[in-house]
Amino acid sequence: MPSKTQLPSPPFPNSRIEKINYVSKLESSDVARDILLRLAKEFNPILIDLGYRIDRLGEMCCCHAKMGRNTKILGYCMPNGDGKTSRGIYIRLRHPQTHAFYDYPQISGTLAHEISHIKHSSHSAEFYEWMDHIQDLHDEVCSNGGKLRNPENPWNAVEGGGKQLGGGGGGR
Repeated sequence: MPSKTQLPSPPFPNSRIEKINYVSKLESSDVARDILLRLAKEFNPILIDLGYRIDRLGEMCCCHAKMGRNTKILGYCMPNGDGKTSRGIYIRLRHPQTHAFYDYPQISGTLAHEISHIKHSSHSAEFYEWMDHIQDLHDEVCSNGGKLRNPENPWNAVEGGGKQLGGGGGGR
């Protein structure tokens, strides 16, 4: 299996993602690192708003001994069981075997999917509704400099009290 490199912990101030790992032995590992940092910065305000934490965000490779060899899987989440924390989320950034990078919208959509597993373990109607909400929040963060455009959003009444999202923006 290729070597993994870990960025300093936490990767930036106020990060709700404690550690970031990428496969350093693969070609263009600097691109993988930058994609993971971009994901972390764009999703951090959402994690803050929802009260979520991710202990480790990592690149999943087809050479990975666990889920990576199943090339149909684009990511996986290891929820802590408290509905707010993941011990780790791993995302496939590259096509298996060729290691060409997926398009960024697919990668960010996969992360939204895996973050949804922190709250909903199964692929139920509630899971997909929650995933759509997280994707909508991601779109808002990217288009509005890290702030929630609509603090009256009914989801925030349940999940965050309508407070302003914090952290870095890092638009698309």
